[in-house]
Amino acid sequence: MRSRLHPWIGRLQGALAAAIVLAMAIVVARGWDEVRSQPWQINPAPLALSVLIVVVAILVWAIAWAFVVRRLGAADRPWRDVAGVYLYSNLARYLPGAVWNLFARAYLGHQQGLGQRRVWTATVIDLTVAIATGLLVYAGAALLSGPVLVPPLLAAGMGLIGLGLVSPPTIRALERVVGGRVESGVVLRWSEYGAYFALSYAIWTGIGVAFYLFIAGLYPVEPGFVPAAVGLWSLSVVAGLAALGIPQGLGVKEGLLVLGLSATLPVPVATAVAIASRLWMIVCDLMAVGIWWGLSTIETRRRRPSLIERPPEDVGVTASDDQR
Repeated sequence: MRSRLHPWIGRLQGALAAAIVLAMAIVVARGWDEVRSQPWQINPAPLALSVLIVVVAILVWAIAWAFVVRRLGAADRPWRDVAGVYLYSNLARYLPGAVWNLFARAYLGHQQGLGQRRVWTATVIDLTVAIATGLLVYAGAALLSGPVLVPPLLAAGMGLIGLGLVSPPTIRALERVVGGRVESGVVLRWSEYGAYFALSYAIWTGIGVAFYLFIAGLYPVEPGFVPAAVGLWSLSVVAGLAALGIPQGLGVKEGLLVLGLSATLPVPVATAVAIASRLWMIVCDLMAVGIWWGLSTIETRRRRPSLIERPPEDVGVTASDDQR
């Protein structure tokens, strides 16, 4: 019965996402005259700053994930290669199915010799901490300023439970069950786990502020809207991550954004902003990968010895060979 229902569950999720996207498109189409009549503005400064914040956040989080993988027992692998696994695999999350980035991460990690168990353990920690931190950021922002789509105390409680599920003692216990005895040197310390959580909280807050700057670059909003923007963005991303089977929470994420933004902005404007934010994040992801690839290429070429620097015997022609 489960095997028969599984394909239909995936189709139902895809149909739900398509229905939400179609509904938003209809809202924009019917209210197009109202959308055009709004005081839109193109302010390059906040738009550029929003992109910069998100790109830096993506790169920093890739390095943080690389730290976790190396701490779990892959300390001999270069930082550049481990972080590259995270960044390059992230591009696969836009494929239908919403899990291809995880399999791509496992495949690229295997190619780099990171070990399947290390990659999956680091990925579970990454996703759980991200969802838990997002809920905590939303809870704090909702207490400062609405809209309140989920009770803040409920969100905070779920976030704290999530953090407990991937705490060092829990991971140590799971590793013992899966692989026998675990050495203390291959499990995160409490100080490292706390730093990882603090960095995650800062990144979530920073991207939420970047979302406010993105809106401010397109539509006039007051500075007091910052907490609401931070909370809405965090909750929408968490909902997208929880929507298994839907690429990047397509439709679910935008639907929550429209629901929250419409408390301050006209519904057609909120819908247009939610749709535009999807393109904004895609551009940021591509820029982060492009920057990392460019820096990696430059570093590889810098370390590669040229023919001039090689000894004469490496050139391939010696004096005796020339005489013969």
